[in-house]
Amino acid sequence: MRSSAGFYLFVPRGYDEGVITQCGLQLLVCEDVTANMAKVAEARRSARASRSVALREIESDQAYEGQQDFLTLAARVAREGRLSRFVYVAKKSI
Repeated sequence: MRSSAGFYLFVPRGYDEGVITQCGLQLLVCEDVTANMAKVAEARRSARASRSVALREIESDQAYEGQQDFLTLAARVAREGRLSRFVYVAKKSI
């Protein structure tokens, strides 16, 4: 369910930092933006709900409900700390 809206790659915490180092990059910034992910998912779900009649006509009832369920779940697991999103900034090592 939590990857039903496209391709998502789920990795354990710390994996990305190791891959960045293995690729010869220097990690400059690692920022946890999970709270933002939860806010955006909830805001998108609410915005879609306010336009549900039009979206159901465009998407179909089944697709609309699937997207709403995905956004609800994404917001919930982010708030619960079971799904995280990080931003990384790295530079090529000299």
